[in-house]
Amino acid sequence: MANKKIIPAISVIIPMYNVEKYIGECLDSIFAQTFEDYEIIVVDDCSTDKGCEVVENYIPKFNGRLQLIKSEKNSGGAGVPRNIGIRFSRGKYIFLMDSDDALTSDAFEEFYKLGKEFDADVVYSKRHYIIGSEEKAAHLRKNFPIQVVDNQKVEEKITLETEDLAQRIRQICSFQFNLTARGAIIKRNLLAENEIACPNTRFYEDFVFIFKVQCLAKKFVHTPKPVYLYRLQPDSITHKQNKTLEKTVDFWISSLIKGLDDLNNFMDKLEFFQKNVDYRYAVFDHLANFIFRPLLNACYQIPPSAIYSAILQGEVKKFSENKNLIAYLLSTINNQQKFLFNANQKISELQAQSNQKPREIFLPKEKISSAISVIIPMYNAEKYIGECLDSIFAQTFSDYEIIVVDDCSTDKSCEVVENYIPKFENRLRLIKSEKNSGGCPGTPRNIGIGISRGKYLMFVDADDAITSTALEELYTAAEKFSADVVHCEKFYRAAGETVTTDKNFLNPTSLEQKNFVTQPTFMSDELAERINEFGTDKFWVVPWNIFLRRDLIADNNLNFPDLRSGEDLIFGFFVLCKAKKILRVPNVCYVWRNNQNSFTWAKMSEEKMIHRWCDSLFRGLKILDDFMANFELFQKNPEYKYQVFELLIKNHAVHIIKLYNKIPAAQLDGLIRRELEQVKDKNALTAFIFSRMSSLNINFLRQNQIIQQQQKKIQELQAQLNQK
Repeated sequence: MANKKIIPAISVIIPMYNVEKYIGECLDSIFAQTFEDYEIIVVDDCSTDKGCEVVENYIPKFNGRLQLIKSEKNSGGAGVPRNIGIRFSRGKYIFLMDSDDALTSDAFEEFYKLGKEFDADVVYSKRHYIIGSEEKAAHLRKNFPIQVVDNQKVEEKITLETEDLAQRIRQICSFQFNLTARGAIIKRNLLAENEIACPNTRFYEDFVFIFKVQCLAKKFVHTPKPVYLYRLQPDSITHKQNKTLEKTVDFWISSLIKGLDDLNNFMDKLEFFQKNVDYRYAVFDHLANFIFRPLLNACYQIPPSAIYSAILQGEVKKFSENKNLIAYLLSTINNQQKFLFNANQKISELQAQSNQKPREIFLPKEKISSAISVIIPMYNAEKYIGECLDSIFAQTFSDYEIIVVDDCSTDKSCEVVENYIPKFENRLRLIKSEKNSGGCPGTPRNIGIGISRGKYLMFVDADDAITSTALEELYTAAEKFSADVVHCEKFYRAAGETVTTDKNFLNPTSLEQKNFVTQPTFMSDELAERINEFGTDKFWVVPWNIFLRRDLIADNNLNFPDLRSGEDLIFGFFVLCKAKKILRVPNVCYVWRNNQNSFTWAKMSEEKMIHRWCDSLFRGLKILDDFMANFELFQKNPEYKYQVFELLIKNHAVHIIKLYNKIPAAQLDGLIRRELEQVKDKNALTAFIFSRMSSLNINFLRQNQIIQQQQKKIQELQAQLNQK
C-alpha cells in the first residue's frame, strides 16, 4: 500500500535573491525551532551569487523538510517567488519569511499553539525584533530593540480582532490593524479557496496580499510576544536606489498602479465595497501614502520639472489612463473640499448670528470721461433681469452701454429686456443667439465682448445686481491708476427672492482667504507671485469681480472657453497672466444671488451633472495646459502649473459635493469612472495627477492647516454666541 503524503502543520515560504550572506542564518533559526512539524520551500529568483549552493548544503540537515525551487526568470520582486512557494506548499498554515531575517526558537510553537486553540485563520504579532545588517541572529540577545509595526497600540494579552469588516478597514487605515505578510501564520485553505496571491509588483506586494487576508479571514489572533527578527537591510529590494531618475520614478509609480488595480479588482468582488465606495478610496489612500512617501524621499531636492519629464519618458508614461488612480485622487480632493465647504458654511452661519459687519471703504468720485460696456449673459431670467437692469439704471455714472446676450431663453426674459430699451435711451442692446450654448455662460459673454464699444468691460450675471455707485467707483480707480484690471476683493451675498442694493442692509463677504486691502493696491508684477496667490485662494478671479480694459482682451485675443463650468476661473487666469497692472480695491460693488436655477445650478439628472463636471474639467485642463505652454515660467517651473490645475479641480469639486447624499456612493463612483474612460487627451490629466503626487505632503499639509483654522474659528464663534 502506498504511503500517504504527510501534511505538515506549517509551510515556510522563503523568496531568495542574492542573499548568500544571510540565508544560512535564516535557515539556522528555523532548524533551531522547538516545533518540528514544518516544511521549508526556498524559491530562488535567479540569484547571481552562491545563495543556491548555501541552501543545497542545508538540504541533508533538514531531512527532507527543505526543498529549493529555482525560477526560470527573475521577477524583480518578492511576490512571484512567494506565489510559487504557496502553490507547492502542503501545510495547514503558511508562514512567509524573508531570506535575510530570522526567528526566535519558539516562534512556530507559539503561533501554532494559538492557531489550534482558537481555530484561527491568522496568528500574528504587531511586535518584532530589529537587527542590523551586520548583526548575527544566531543567539537572540535581550538588547535587540523591539519595534511595533506603524507604532500601533499593543494589548499585553492574547486577543481576537474584530470580525466587523467596516471596523477592520477603519483600523487598517488609521494604522491600528496593520501587519505584514511576513511573520504570521495564515491558513492555506483561506488562500486557496479565495485565490489570494501576491500581485506582481516590485514594492509593497505584501500590503495588497495581507489586505485581502484581512478582508476574508474570520478569526485573527494577536499575541503580544515578538518572535520575528527583521533585518534592516539597505541593499534589499525596498531600499535599493536605481541609477537613473526615470527608473526610480518608474519603480514606485508602477508599483502603485499595479497595486491599485489589484486592490480594485479584489474589492469589486466584495459586496461591502460596492455599497461603501468611501471605504474603497480609504484603502487606495492608505496604499498611496505608503508609495508616495518613499518616492518623495527618493526624489528629494530634484526639480519637479525633471521628475515630470522622467514620468513622461519612463515606462509608466501612460499612467494617467489608470482610472483607479484618477478616481482615487479626485475622491481625495472631493472629500477634502466637502469638509472645507461645510466648515465655511458653518462659519457664515455663525458670523450672521454674531451680526459682525465689516467696515466699508469707498473711493472718492472723480470726473467721468470714458465709456463702459456692461455685458449680461441671459437664459430664462425673467424673474430677475428687471432687478438687474434697475440696478444699472440707478447708477451715478451714465456713460455706459449695456449688452444683454440672450442664450435662447424659453421664458419671457427677452420681453422684459425689450420693455427696458426705451428707458435706457439707446444704451441697452439685446442680442439674441441663434443657438443655445448648451449651458456654457462663456459663449454669450464672448458675443458681448465682440460687439462691445466701451473702453472698459464689466460682466454682470442676469440674476445679480450692482450697487448704485459701482460703475463710477470702478471707472475712477481704473483711470486714476491706469490699471488694466480693477479687482474687487469682496462682494455682497443676497439672500431671498428680492435683491437689495442698499449697503445698509448688506454684509460684505469674500471668496478669498487673506488680509484684505484698505486702499487701492497694485498686485505684484511677478507672475510667480501672482500664481502663488491665485493657487492659495488669496486672489480669486471671477468675471463679476473684475473691471477690465477692453484692449487687454482684444490685444491678447482672450475669450471665455466653451465650457459649462470653470470657464470663469480659466478666463480669470488668462487675465491674471496677461494684465500688466492689476489694482486691488476695497470697494464692494457687486450683489451676488445664490440662484439654484442659474447656469451652474440648473436642474439636471445626476448622470448629466457628472458628465458636465468631468467634461468641463478635462477639457479645461487641456485649455490651461495649452495656454501655459507659451510661458517660460510654467515650462521651467511645473509646480506653478500644478497649482493652477489643482485650483480648477477644487472649483469643480465644490459642485459635485452636493451629489454625495443624493445618490448611492457606488453609483456615483460608476458614473465618474465611465467619464474617465472616455477622456481622449490625457496629457494635461497626466500633469494633474503628478501634481497631486509631487506636492502631496505640501498640499495636504496646507489644506489640513486650513481645516484646523476653520475648526478653531467655528469654536471661537460658538463661544462668543454662548456668552451672549
